[in-house]
Parts: sequence; C-alpha cells; structure tokens
Amino acid sequence: MIKMKLSPQATDIYDAYEQVELPNDEEWEEYDNVTPVDELISEDPAEVNRHILTSSYGQGALGFKEAQKPYCGGHDGDDILFEVEYQIKSGKKLKGITKSIAGASGGNLNPAHTALVIDCAGLYSSGAADASFVEGDEMFNSLLEHVVAPPILRLHWTDMGVPPVQYAFWGELLELLPEGVTKVCCHGGHGRTGTALAALYLVATPTATADDAIELVRTDHCSRAIETAGQEEYLRKLAQERDALSA
Repeated sequence: MIKMKLSPQATDIYDAYEQVELPNDEEWEEYDNVTPVDELISEDPAEVNRHILTSSYGQGALGFKEAQKPYCGGHDGDDILFEVEYQIKSGKKLKGITKSIAGASGGNLNPAHTALVIDCAGLYSSGAADASFVEGDEMFNSLLEHVVAPPILRLHWTDMGVPPVQYAFWGELLELLPEGVTKVCCHGGHGRTGTALAALYLVATPTATADDAIELVRTDHCSRAIETAGQEEYLRKLAQERDALSA
C-alpha cells in the first residue's frame, strides 16, 4: 500500500490530509475514515489536492485521513469583530453612525438586534418572507409581526472558493451597510464568512495588511476561519489592489 504525507507547500486546505499506508487487511479496522488506494496519485502535493477536489469520492476517500481541527460549536454573531464610524448627512448637519460587523454560522445566527444578514451560503432563513416561521390560515398572518426577521443580502459563493469580485465591491458594500450590527454567515461561519469579514476589514482599515486581517479574524472570530490558501491569496490580492488605488 501507499504512504505519502502532504508537504507544507501544499496549496489548499487539503494540505492537512495524509495518504496513509494500510499494511494488510487484518489491520484495516485500526484506520478510521480512510479508504485504501492502489497507487500513488502524484508526488506533487498540489496535484493530490486537485485530485481530491475533483474526485466524486470527496475528501473522506482516496486513502486520506482528515487531521484533527479545533472544536467549534458554531457562532451566533453576537460577538462584534470590528466597528466603523461613518458621517452621514442628516438634513444640513452631519450625523455620526456606527456600523458593527460580526460573523456567524447560518444555523446558529441570532437575529435579535441585527440590522442586516449577509448570507454567503443561501442557508439563513429570516423566519418571515423567505421561509416563514408562521404558516397557516390567513387568520394567523398577524403573528408574523412578532417574528424577528432582519433583511438579508445573499451572496452566491461556492464553498471553499473565493468570490468573483474585486476591492471595489467590498468598498461599496461597506458604504451600503446600515447602522447597527451586520452579521455575515455561511454554513459553518469559517471559510466564506471569514474571508468576507477580512475583506471588509481591509476596506475599513486602510493601514491593515492581509495578514493583519487574517490574524484578526482567526483570533477574535474563530481559529478555523479562512479555510484555504486560495482564500488567503484572494485577501492578499485585495490588499495589493487597495494599496495600488491609494498610491
């Protein structure tokens, strides 16, 4: 059987996987969540990663064992990651408002005191318009007035991927966010959510580097956030584009 450990130079989240040797059938039960393979996929870890990504078997097959990750029970979005102060016109005067940004898991998001939900996975339900908490005869429609249902902005973003937008998108999005708390969510609140949080932070903090943004999100939101090397590279390109625009 084959044994190959992926090198630190692997270019995706799958650099945490190890192709393990299965000595014989009798010892098979010692290996959990692993499938034997007959031949080495490639000596190039990046090529192995691409093979896993495109395989119909998925991550848990092809002789790969997932490394242990820090436990995460989900995020409700009640912990603010950062805030941005804005001045807006109110009649003839300027009014100061605060925009607060937080990250959440789609299934754990607490809608209370939420001005906007940015849903990067199409999972969050408002409990009102899109997937009603109250459903029945028209006589019960008045109950909808009591459902906490913040407005939703949906971003159709592939899991583990990066969005098809550049720096200007995040700049305009931050401008459009309402006063109060905006909660960004996806499935687990890590990959897409973490990348979006870091992108917004790069706009809000012109002196921050991509590594600063990544560290903030992983330290103050979740250590599992921003899941792939591709997402990290996307944030570095955003920071470079921002710096070029301001030069």
